[in-house]
Amino acid sequence: MRELVPICPYLLESDSASKIFISYRGVDLYYPLHGHDFYELELVISGSGQHWINNVCVPIQRGSLYLLTLSDVHRIEADEPLRIISIHYLPEVAEQMDFARVQEAWYMDLATEDFDLFYRLAFDALNGKGRDAPFGTQYMLSITMLLLTRLLRGGKKCSPATSSRQMQTVLRYIHENYANPGLRLKDAASICGLSQCYFSATFHNVVGCGFSEYLTSYRLHRVCLLLANMNISITEAAFETGFSSLSHFFRVFREMYGCTPREYRSRAYGASEGSLPERPRWKNTITPAPALL
Repeated sequence: MRELVPICPYLLESDSASKIFISYRGVDLYYPLHGHDFYELELVISGSGQHWINNVCVPIQRGSLYLLTLSDVHRIEADEPLRIISIHYLPEVAEQMDFARVQEAWYMDLATEDFDLFYRLAFDALNGKGRDAPFGTQYMLSITMLLLTRLLRGGKKCSPATSSRQMQTVLRYIHENYANPGLRLKDAASICGLSQCYFSATFHNVVGCGFSEYLTSYRLHRVCLLLANMNISITEAAFETGFSSLSHFFRVFREMYGCTPREYRSRAYGASEGSLPERPRWKNTITPAPALL
């Protein structure tokens, strides 16, 4: 069972004047299914893989450019390690740039000359002309507008189906109510006004696993955060994340991570990240981008 991550909160500081953020990150294996409450514009600078946008598979490689909106859910599977320049911006930035009307995902593969140009511009934003530099916000806005204009002129839409929009609402509901041990499929189905049978089939089709499997996976994700970062007992961590049975909690934890919660905690407090149990590897690191190859 693959670990799924929550819909991301705003990654920017609430007091940021720019509301726009650029970073360099890698995906070595896959990036689990998730959605955003911000816009995400990304340029692939190396590697290859498959990008599942609203349950549609889009091959990606060096030069791939895509936009994810507030209505989209997506995941990435890397055939070769992917290195990506990622721009996140809030809805108010979209309005400022007059791109708020874009409410669906877009994607394209840039020609070599376009890729070289946009990569160098984005590289400058990462290394010297970013948010903290004089006029850094204006520089990042300009790059974002150039990329969006190129994408909307030459790219293709990847429109979210109605079911994808409904499931994103359900995922938000799960992430807000996972600590309730009484949370049931019928509660989630009622959020989008669907019968339990139809909801169950739709959820599996869009998300890629069943409702119970996703809920359990998300609760375990929250447990690991508690075990690794807080002075809290294992029993308290289990109950605070919605598990009502310790025997069930210990069983599913071992199935997911291949060790007990105690062993996980011991390794989490170890000296290196490599001592942790093997987990799906994904990164969202903020590091200088390498020189263009």
